[in-house]
Amino acid sequence: MEHTTFRVIAYALLAIEASCLGERPSCSESAIYEGWPKLKWDELYVTGRPQPNYAGCTTVDLEGADLDADEVLQLCAAMTANVTHMQGLTALSFSGIPLSAGAHEAVAQLLQASTALTSLSLGSVALEADGAASLVAALRSHVSLQRIELEWNHLDDAGAALVGAAVAALGGVLRSLGLGRNAIGDAGAAALAALDGLLRSSDTLTSLRLEGNEIGVAGAASLAEALRFNTRLTNLGLELNPVGPQGGQRLSTVLLTNRHLADLAISDAELGDEGTTALAAALRANSALRALRLERNGITDAGAAELAEMLRVNSGLQVLDLRQNRMGAAAARAFATALLDNTVIREG
Repeated sequence: MEHTTFRVIAYALLAIEASCLGERPSCSESAIYEGWPKLKWDELYVTGRPQPNYAGCTTVDLEGADLDADEVLQLCAAMTANVTHMQGLTALSFSGIPLSAGAHEAVAQLLQASTALTSLSLGSVALEADGAASLVAALRSHVSLQRIELEWNHLDDAGAALVGAAVAALGGVLRSLGLGRNAIGDAGAAALAALDGLLRSSDTLTSLRLEGNEIGVAGAASLAEALRFNTRLTNLGLELNPVGPQGGQRLSTVLLTNRHLADLAISDAELGDEGTTALAAALRANSALRALRLERNGITDAGAAELAEMLRVNSGLQVLDLRQNRMGAAAARAFATALLDNTVIREG
């Protein structure tokens, strides 16, 4: 109790100190544009959006903000010109705001000026491979970014290759990369896998999310080959990719040699019993993986039996997610028996 009270007092003092210094650690649309959003349906409201006030904001989170193209340009220009502010900006999010080509350029200039930025979120900003050139160039020159989120755009294979090359050039700084739902196929996965400094020789990237793309057997094979001896990545998200049974077999080879991956998500990937069996066999000799997510993969009692046998000898897996598969009473009995020997699993 005494330690808890001490922490509460310490946090309160830090908050007071930040307030005295004029710092606002996290600023949303309503904080930057005070009094916004206006009542759009009030005919008596004649005052436009107020001038932005981002002074002291170390995090600017405008996800889903009601900004049009001109307002994005104006805000980026104002922030870029404020050298003092840019030296303290550590996180920036424009996610959910469709950006025009001109806005892409403005955000790129903003990135180049934000020398302390560690987190960038540009999800659902209508970023395409052809329009990503300026942003990619800005990423290449950035030395502090540790987290980049680019999900729900239209990068496709060409854009994935551009972004991958840019972040690989960051020189061992990036920790987390999100490229989910970007229509990335086998060629894009191969391009990412082939890059030195990203998967093959990176000593910093710990999380790679590629969910909701179009990665099949060949793409899974490319990623598996790059990850076999990767010593840093701990989280890999491949949900909603059509890797299929053969792709599952390819990914299982990662678990035969890699002892650093802790969370592997391959839900909605059409693995079936064949792909599941290959993963189960690999996990008989791998107790480093902590979570395996296999929801909605068409797994039947046959695949479940292999997973259950694996649980008898695996001493590391804590989460095995098998929701919405095609298992029946035989699978339930197999798992019940296996869990008599396994005391590690926490969620199943």
